[in-house]
Amino acid sequence: MLEKNIIDKKLILYVALSIIFILLTNNYSSNAIISAGSAARSGEYYFSIAENSPLFSNEINYHHAQRFIFPFLIGYLANSFDIGLNLIFKFFTYVNFLIIFLLNLYLCKNLVLNFKNQLLTFGLIIFNPYIFRYFTLYPSMVVDLFFILSIYIFIIFLISNNKLFLYTSIFFALSSRQTGIFLLIGIIIFSILLFFFKKKNVFNLKDLVIISIISISIYFAINWYLIGSGFSEFPSSAYLGLFHYLKLQFDLKELILFFFLPLVSLIPIILIIYDEKLIKFEFNLFLKLFLPIIISTLTILQPILGGPTWTGKNIIRLTTLSYPFLIYLCLNIITYKKKIESFKIFLIVIILTIWSLHPSFSKIDFFKFISLKKFIVYKI
Repeated sequence: MLEKNIIDKKLILYVALSIIFILLTNNYSSNAIISAGSAARSGEYYFSIAENSPLFSNEINYHHAQRFIFPFLIGYLANSFDIGLNLIFKFFTYVNFLIIFLLNLYLCKNLVLNFKNQLLTFGLIIFNPYIFRYFTLYPSMVVDLFFILSIYIFIIFLISNNKLFLYTSIFFALSSRQTGIFLLIGIIIFSILLFFFKKKNVFNLKDLVIISIISISIYFAINWYLIGSGFSEFPSSAYLGLFHYLKLQFDLKELILFFFLPLVSLIPIILIIYDEKLIKFEFNLFLKLFLPIIISTLTILQPILGGPTWTGKNIIRLTTLSYPFLIYLCLNIITYKKKIESFKIFLIVIILTIWSLHPSFSKIDFFKFISLKKFIVYKI
């Protein structure tokens, strides 16, 4: 059994060197967000929302207008104090990452982790080409990073049972993406499950009232912005695109590749359980992990339902939004060896480093032979 963790200085050094490596190897020439086929085309719409704040933007589409809150506030701040939008988007990107890293330190101290998995708790975020590398290249996409932060805050609530973290996570999730509604769905299903099995519910009436107030307030704020921007109908392809594709554009090879694309981001998570022993399944463990399981599953399913035509290769980035929950799940289903051999730690670092070398986002041409241009970057 491991004792409660003390953060190793080697971990801090590893994190610092990893961040420096990513920043030095980023392909900054690729981050022109307002260009056809860009890996962050949504950033154009968030930039437009910020640029027009506190007025409405008419150069966006429906689902980006639904995510107006953070770019609207960022733009209002920038316009009020005459700060460049690029600068302030970068500022909030790095602030988000600072908070995420601090929350990761909390996880490392409060979960019983060995050094290997302390390293992976940070490494899977820093080296994931669709998280740290991506958002430092495309800071206008900080809206998605706010969502990832909301999941981390929700995890801290699960560990600490501090309701302030619960309310904050709900506000951040619903304000940043429509996907935030899955937190509400998860809480409702979990409450029903606990009632059915006659277990004490962690969510009391006060919690449900506060969550409802937050949700309704955000709903009316979004509706206000949608009306002001001239929108009235949500595009059905966002959740029915796969069915339209199967009916009208079916291509088996393309569909198989579409389903496998998320593994580019998700597969390295198995390094957490590498060389560790799985915990025996128990019902109490299932209850403990039910919320992360149901919310992450719904988060992954949503872009899949968009299909190859609507979601395209964005499926990699959008399924990555579930990353904090998937990391937390893996950390909770294993018992840890007290010590992992140094060569295995070294091997993991090499794997993570190579994994980070995205053919578009990195200067290093390791994977330049790989092309996913067949998958258009659409509107999500």
